[in-house]
Amino acid sequence: TWQRFTNPSEPLEQFYLYDAGVVALSKPNNVSTLTVYSYQGQEKVILPLEHDGNVAWLSTLGDFESNKIRIRSMSMTTPPQWEEFDVKTLTKSLYSQDTYQDFDSQHYVSKRIF
Repeated sequence: TWQRFTNPSEPLEQFYLYDAGVVALSKPNNVSTLTVYSYQGQEKVILPLEHDGNVAWLSTLGDFESNKIRIRSMSMTTPPQWEEFDVKTLTKSLYSQDTYQDFDSQHYVSKRIF
């Protein structure tokens, strides 16, 4: 049986179960946000996935024991990149980034328009 263990402040779009906790995806103020909860309902971390002019989404989700989530993001000033978030250590690191010949982010400005 399902039991409520927390009352999120925003409606959930999706959730994922990992050995180290529950990962919930929501969109407060139209910004994709990842929240990690312990299985006791304690909020461990809130991580906005997007910032001005940037889009991001979860992809290549690992299995229950991996405790790893891959985040794909891109903007006009940042080439597409993969980041890896570790649900156990609550750390995010750059996994890989696309490279483009002669790309210079200084030639671009990126802003979020609501």
